[in-house]
Amino acid sequence: MAASENTTDSTTENASSKSAAQTTSAADKGKSSAAAPPRRRPPVTVTAKPTQAGLRASVQIREIDPWSTLKISAIISAALFLVWMIAVGTLYLVLEFMNVWDRLNSAFLEIVDEGAAGEIISASQIFGWTAAIGFINMILFTALLTLASFIYNLASDLVGGIEVTLADRD
Repeated sequence: MAASENTTDSTTENASSKSAAQTTSAADKGKSSAAAPPRRRPPVTVTAKPTQAGLRASVQIREIDPWSTLKISAIISAALFLVWMIAVGTLYLVLEFMNVWDRLNSAFLEIVDEGAAGEIISASQIFGWTAAIGFINMILFTALLTLASFIYNLASDLVGGIEVTLADRD
Protein backbone atom coordinates (compact mmCIF):
# COMPACT_ATOMS: atom_id res chain seq x y z
CA MET A 1 0.00 0.00 0.00
CA ALA A 2 2.91 2.29 0.55
CA ALA A 3 3.83 2.00 -3.07
CA SER A 4 0.41 3.15 -4.21
CA GLU A 5 0.50 6.14 -1.86
CA ASN A 6 3.88 7.19 -3.28
CA THR A 7 2.61 7.14 -6.84
CA THR A 8 -0.45 9.17 -5.92
CA ASP A 9 1.62 11.73 -4.12
CA SER A 10 4.10 12.05 -6.99
CA THR A 11 1.28 12.37 -9.49
CA THR A 12 -0.29 15.15 -7.45
CA GLU A 13 3.08 16.92 -7.16
CA ASN A 14 3.63 16.67 -10.93
CA ALA A 15 0.20 18.11 -11.67
CA SER A 16 0.69 21.02 -9.30
CA SER A 17 4.13 21.81 -10.68
CA LYS A 18 2.72 21.78 -14.22
CA SER A 19 -0.05 24.22 -13.33
CA ALA A 20 2.46 26.51 -11.59
CA ALA A 21 4.69 26.47 -14.67
CA GLN A 22 1.72 27.31 -16.87
CA THR A 23 0.72 30.30 -14.75
CA THR A 24 4.26 31.64 -14.66
CA SER A 25 4.62 31.23 -18.42
CA ALA A 26 1.34 33.07 -18.98
CA ALA A 27 2.57 35.91 -16.77
CA ASP A 28 5.88 35.94 -18.62
CA LYS A 29 4.06 36.10 -21.95
CA GLY A 30 2.16 39.15 -20.84
CA LYS A 31 5.34 40.89 -19.79
CA SER A 32 7.35 39.86 -22.84
CA SER A 33 4.75 40.97 -25.35
CA ALA A 34 4.60 44.43 -23.83
CA ALA A 35 8.35 44.91 -23.37
CA ALA A 36 9.91 42.93 -26.24
CA PRO A 37 9.80 44.08 -29.88
CA PRO A 38 7.89 41.90 -32.35
CA ARG A 39 9.77 38.91 -33.64
CA ARG A 40 11.26 39.04 -37.12
CA ARG A 41 11.07 36.10 -39.41
CA PRO A 42 14.38 34.27 -39.66
CA PRO A 43 16.18 34.57 -43.01
CA VAL A 44 15.38 31.88 -45.52
CA THR A 45 18.27 29.57 -46.23
CA VAL A 46 18.42 27.38 -49.28
CA THR A 47 20.12 24.06 -48.90
CA ALA A 48 20.89 21.54 -51.56
CA LYS A 49 19.35 18.13 -51.16
CA PRO A 50 21.73 15.23 -51.49
CA THR A 51 20.66 12.77 -54.12
CA GLN A 52 22.23 9.58 -55.30
CA ALA A 53 24.14 11.47 -57.98
CA GLY A 54 25.47 14.13 -55.57
CA LEU A 55 24.30 17.59 -54.62
CA ARG A 56 21.95 19.49 -56.93
CA ALA A 57 20.60 23.01 -56.74
CA SER A 58 18.24 24.85 -59.09
CA VAL A 59 18.69 28.57 -59.66
CA GLN A 60 16.71 31.00 -61.80
CA ILE A 61 18.47 33.80 -63.63
CA ARG A 62 15.88 36.57 -63.62
CA GLU A 63 17.92 39.69 -64.41
CA ILE A 64 21.17 40.58 -66.11
CA ASP A 65 22.63 43.98 -65.23
CA PRO A 66 23.04 45.99 -68.48
CA TRP A 67 25.97 48.02 -67.08
CA SER A 68 27.87 44.83 -66.23
CA THR A 69 27.03 43.46 -69.65
CA LEU A 70 28.39 46.63 -71.28
CA LYS A 71 31.67 46.44 -69.36
CA ILE A 72 32.24 42.73 -69.95
CA SER A 73 31.30 42.89 -73.62
CA ALA A 74 33.61 45.89 -74.14
CA ILE A 75 36.53 43.98 -72.64
CA ILE A 76 35.76 40.86 -74.67
CA SER A 77 35.35 42.84 -77.89
CA ALA A 78 38.67 44.63 -77.29
CA ALA A 79 40.35 41.25 -76.82
CA LEU A 80 38.70 39.96 -80.00
CA PHE A 81 39.87 43.11 -81.82
CA LEU A 82 43.45 42.27 -80.85
CA VAL A 83 42.99 38.67 -81.98
CA TRP A 84 41.56 39.95 -85.29
CA MET A 85 44.53 42.27 -85.86
CA ILE A 86 47.06 39.56 -85.01
CA ALA A 87 45.31 37.08 -87.31
CA VAL A 88 45.28 39.52 -90.24
CA GLY A 89 48.91 40.50 -89.55
CA THR A 90 49.97 36.86 -89.54
CA LEU A 91 48.09 36.19 -92.76
CA TYR A 92 49.62 39.28 -94.36
CA LEU A 93 53.14 38.20 -93.39
CA VAL A 94 52.59 34.67 -94.70
CA LEU A 95 51.33 36.04 -98.03
CA GLU A 96 54.24 38.54 -98.10
CA PHE A 97 56.80 35.75 -97.71
CA MET A 98 55.10 33.92 -100.59
CA ASN A 99 55.38 37.10 -102.76
CA VAL A 100 51.63 37.16 -103.35
CA TRP A 101 51.39 40.95 -102.91
CA ASP A 102 54.21 41.65 -105.38
CA ARG A 103 52.59 39.38 -107.99
CA LEU A 104 49.17 41.00 -107.49
CA ASN A 105 50.59 44.50 -107.77
CA SER A 106 52.63 43.70 -110.88
CA ALA A 107 49.70 41.90 -112.53
CA PHE A 108 47.40 44.82 -111.83
CA LEU A 109 49.90 47.35 -113.17
CA GLU A 110 50.37 45.31 -116.38
CA ILE A 111 46.62 45.14 -116.96
CA VAL A 112 45.68 48.72 -116.09
CA ASP A 113 48.63 50.93 -116.90
CA GLU A 114 52.14 49.91 -117.76
CA GLY A 115 53.66 53.30 -116.97
CA ALA A 116 52.08 53.73 -113.51
CA ALA A 117 54.24 53.22 -110.51
CA GLY A 118 53.22 52.29 -106.99
CA GLU A 119 51.35 49.53 -105.24
CA ILE A 120 47.66 48.89 -105.42
CA ILE A 121 47.81 46.69 -102.30
CA SER A 122 50.03 47.84 -99.46
CA ALA A 123 50.44 47.00 -95.80
CA SER A 124 49.03 50.34 -94.69
CA GLN A 125 45.87 49.82 -96.75
CA ILE A 126 45.34 46.29 -95.46
CA PHE A 127 45.90 47.21 -91.81
CA GLY A 128 43.83 50.39 -92.16
CA TRP A 129 40.83 48.52 -93.49
CA THR A 130 41.37 45.74 -90.97
CA ALA A 131 41.39 48.22 -88.08
CA ALA A 132 38.26 49.96 -89.40
CA ILE A 133 36.37 46.67 -89.74
CA GLY A 134 37.58 45.53 -86.30
CA PHE A 135 36.53 48.82 -84.67
CA ILE A 136 33.06 48.61 -86.22
CA ASN A 137 32.76 45.01 -85.04
CA MET A 138 33.84 46.06 -81.55
CA ILE A 139 31.12 48.73 -81.32
CA LEU A 140 28.44 46.45 -82.77
CA PHE A 141 29.36 43.53 -80.49
CA THR A 142 29.23 45.71 -77.37
CA ALA A 143 25.99 47.45 -78.37
CA LEU A 144 24.20 44.25 -79.37
CA LEU A 145 25.11 42.40 -76.17
CA THR A 146 23.96 45.32 -74.04
CA LEU A 147 20.72 45.50 -76.00
CA ALA A 148 20.34 41.74 -75.57
CA SER A 149 20.55 42.13 -71.77
CA PHE A 150 17.71 44.71 -71.89
CA ILE A 151 15.60 42.37 -74.02
CA TYR A 152 16.36 39.43 -71.71
CA ASN A 153 15.28 41.45 -68.66
CA LEU A 154 11.98 42.34 -70.34
CA ALA A 155 11.37 38.75 -71.38
CA SER A 156 12.28 37.35 -67.96
CA ASP A 157 9.70 39.65 -66.36
CA LEU A 158 7.09 37.94 -68.51
CA VAL A 159 8.16 34.30 -68.30
CA GLY A 160 10.38 34.08 -65.22
CA GLY A 161 13.92 33.73 -66.50
CA ILE A 162 16.15 30.76 -67.19
CA GLU A 163 16.35 27.91 -64.71
CA VAL A 164 19.80 26.41 -64.25
CA THR A 165 20.49 23.21 -62.35
CA LEU A 166 23.88 23.01 -60.68
CA ALA A 167 25.19 19.55 -59.83
CA ASP A 168 28.17 18.20 -57.93
CA ARG A 169 30.77 16.32 -59.96
CA ASP A 170 31.09 12.68 -59.05
